[in-house]
Amino acid sequence: MPLFIAVGACFGAIGGLMAFLITYLEYRRHKLKGWLLWRPCLFIGMSTFTFFVFLAIGFGLVLLQILKSPVAA
Repeated sequence: MPLFIAVGACFGAIGGLMAFLITYLEYRRHKLKGWLLWRPCLFIGMSTFTFFVFLAIGFGLVLLQILKSPVAA
């Protein structure tokens, strides 16, 4: 299970960074500055990171249940 958390954290960090950069560049293009620029970018980045971590944990739990089932053996 810790492997899925580590994988989720790695891909979550990459996904969160990319989402932050895309949002930052789009909002900056519309001439926003200061907190109006940073707040939504940080929110989107953290939301994406959280989504990927929970997705990896959920995938790990489902995979463990499949591997433990007698049908898989």
